[in-house]
Amino acid sequence: MGIENSGQLAVGPGADHLFELKRVARAVGAAGLGSAAPEILWHALGVTPDAITPFGLINDRETRVRVLIDRAMLKISPLNFHPLENTATTQISPAELVRFIAAGGHKVEVLEFGSREPALPA
Repeated sequence: MGIENSGQLAVGPGADHLFELKRVARAVGAAGLGSAAPEILWHALGVTPDAITPFGLINDRETRVRVLIDRAMLKISPLNFHPLENTATTQISPAELVRFIAAGGHKVEVLEFGSREPALPA
């Protein structure tokens, strides 16, 4: 998951499913996607870099953050995320996650992030 200065949040299914951020950026017309500075994460989502979570959208009352979700992630249930800090994990179904995001006034954009095979270790 990453957020850029223009306020985009990309949510993917996890480390076992690799995807190209450049491909996702092109699909949404962004110059690029990547991790934001800690200050931006705190200001936009109320989270630190080690606890990035879609639950942070509750702190984006002005709906400045654009939410991009990988379609593959919506096939995984339950989903596991930090609840605003990385000291715990909470589970939610894909449908509940989409409802949570929409309830905060955010539009959920579901995309095919695509995948690539991980490189074999040398």
